[in-house]
Amino acid sequence: MEQELETRGQEALRQVHAARRLAELEDLRVQVLGKKSFFHQILKQLGSLSLEERPRIGAVIHQWKARLEEAIAQYAHLI
Repeated sequence: MEQELETRGQEALRQVHAARRLAELEDLRVQVLGKKSFFHQILKQLGSLSLEERPRIGAVIHQWKARLEEAIAQYAHLI
């Protein structure tokens, strides 16, 4: 699961940097950070993971969400 989180996070970062308009960036923000996003769906499933996996996977998800929020905010100023 951690590898998939890494892959999805890297792809989302690539999409952020490829955005050319603010509207495109906003759509991307909703897509990768919204309630229907992959990261949010995994967070909802944390209860089904083992006790050892929960904190580790939760931390990875929160790190990616923070990293993507920061990248989107910074990149929005450049467009």
